Amino acid sequence: MTMKPTLLLIAGGPGAGKTTLGRELARLVPSAILLDKDVLGAPWVDAMLDRLNAGRIDRDSKVYWDIVRPLEYSALLGTALDNLALGKTAIAVAPFGAELRDAEWVRWLGQSVAALDGRTRTIWVETDADTARGRMAARGDPRDDWKLAHWQQFSAAARFGPPGDDCLLLRNTGLVALADLVQQALAYLHSP
Repeated sequence: MTMKPTLLLIAGGPGAGKTTLGRELARLVPSAILLDKDVLGAPWVDAMLDRLNAGRIDRDSKVYWDIVRPLEYSALLGTALDNLALGKTAIAVAPFGAELRDAEWVRWLGQSVAALDGRTRTIWVETDADTARGRMAARGDPRDDWKLAHWQQFSAAARFGPPGDDCLLLRNTGLVALADLVQQALAYLHSP
């Protein structure tokens, strides 16, 4: 059975395993492309934050949320929609928490995808704060420095749970094998 062009959002909090899941799905889904927000945006996002945020490359700052983040997500989704128009399955990996909580944004995305004769699927990869902290420390990425240094403040404000019921929830605390998570995601992706 041929799958309709699909925009698959892989969303979740930091250290949940979004990128790992996205990479595995991109390997297994014919004609799928992987669009990871951090890979696509990191060079220019870091440069903009350095310049606009007094040298602080802080993705939790007001400058990031008010100026840089909207541009980053616009570029990510523009690229995804462009590939969807080509008949591809576009796997977009990013937190998407604020967006998925915004009914107007969800409506806009649904209309944009439908106009391309595609469909949208959303997977929320959930983990707990302790697991997320361990994964973030292990990956050693500078974008996590502030979060790890201010863990109590960050984790109190972070949203590790799903923004609603309109997604497949995959709990990834390391107790379930990646292969099992991938199989659940594939079944959801191929469902009508």
